[in-house]
Amino acid sequence: GAGGTGKSEGKIIIDYVRGGSPNYTYHVKGNGYSKEYPNQTGGNAVFNLVDYGFYEIIITDANGCQLLEQKVFIASPPDHLDIYISSTADCLTGGSAEIAVGSNSGLIGQGPFYFAVYTGPNMPAPPVSPWVPEDATGSGKATITGLTPGVTYTFIAYDSLSGCTVISRATTPIPTISSLTTKALVAKNVTCTGSADGNVSFDIVSIYPTQTPVSYEIFDALTLVSMGSGTGIVPANGTLSVSNLGLLPLGKYYVVVKETVGASNAGCSVATPAFDITES
Repeated sequence: GAGGTGKSEGKIIIDYVRGGSPNYTYHVKGNGYSKEYPNQTGGNAVFNLVDYGFYEIIITDANGCQLLEQKVFIASPPDHLDIYISSTADCLTGGSAEIAVGSNSGLIGQGPFYFAVYTGPNMPAPPVSPWVPEDATGSGKATITGLTPGVTYTFIAYDSLSGCTVISRATTPIPTISSLTTKALVAKNVTCTGSADGNVSFDIVSIYPTQTPVSYEIFDALTLVSMGSGTGIVPANGTLSVSNLGLLPLGKYYVVVKETVGASNAGCSVATPAFDITES
């Protein structure tokens, strides 16, 4: 199983590199993995990974200029965890998801198992929060509550007998009853290597017949840490444009837009698709 057997569980493939001054150095790191291929002419390279999660791809040319720095998420196959998303009856308490060990998870033994929303390789070891135990001993499943409507989550399961972990991303977001939508998302990359001046612009569109007060907040898609926020009012049957939100370093992010007090569905939220802020 991923993280338990030490075998390769995924790949990052670089097909080709153009631009800059050859030759190039390809570097992939993350989750305790780090491998470089120096002196590449720009052709194909394969990185065999040992665990699921977020990885950083760095390509540097002969002059030391970084042509690309980007984070990618490598998920386990969808049958490794069975994820059942419940309907959201009350946005104030949040949504829920039942997570179960899949038939092809590779987890060995009878547990006990622990489950959590995945927030990166630095999350604490079970059984402390945010990990939750299985519903009943030997059941291999648990329900995680308090999830934000509109967000698509990544979950992790841990087998305390084998020490193996499996990470899978849900295929659908937590349901919401908000009628707001987001459109025209434009991510602006950082200006220089190592800077934290990336930002995002987007539109919030309403079909409500009255104005809608909202809050909006950027989250790191891996750690779920807040990276910037704001408030505004969406006109009735209109659009609120948000420009240049955040001071973002390299990473993957999403924005949650929440209806606030006085709105038609106060507490309910929608989320943008995840987007990358890169160094290039």
